[in-house]
Amino acid sequence: MDTRKVNYIIAEASEKIASIEHDTVIVHLVMGEILGVQRQDEPQRYYMLARKVKSELEREYGIFLETVSKVGYRIVPKGNEINQCIGEAESGIKKIYRATAKTQYIRVDAIEDAEKRTKTIQIAQNMANMIGMLNAGQKRLITA
Repeated sequence: MDTRKVNYIIAEASEKIASIEHDTVIVHLVMGEILGVQRQDEPQRYYMLARKVKSELEREYGIFLETVSKVGYRIVPKGNEINQCIGEAESGIKKIYRATAKTQYIRVDAIEDAEKRTKTIQIAQNMANMIGMLNAGQKRLITA
């Protein structure tokens, strides 16, 4: 599928969805009709188009779609968009935390190259410092 056709599908689908009332759930079958591709037939293409539509809706219409597992997408009611943003931020912080926690398992004493050993220690320390800042910021973010 060429880029122009994809852009046309995205623009048309975004316009249709933008006219739907907020807090409405768009089931996968309906989303498939809007996108012109069914999830069961071409899942990779379906999800690629759905991601692009979600981005277009956010950027051009200020409309957020929330994934409803195994059902479809819900148009987030006005005023609740921040909850989705907070969820994504928290998810990212958790990923950073897990990656940083793994650094404790690096056998620094087994790294023979002194330069690599020093660099490893510095990066691990920087990651730990970042976790401290993120944890403090996360608490303020949620209670703001």
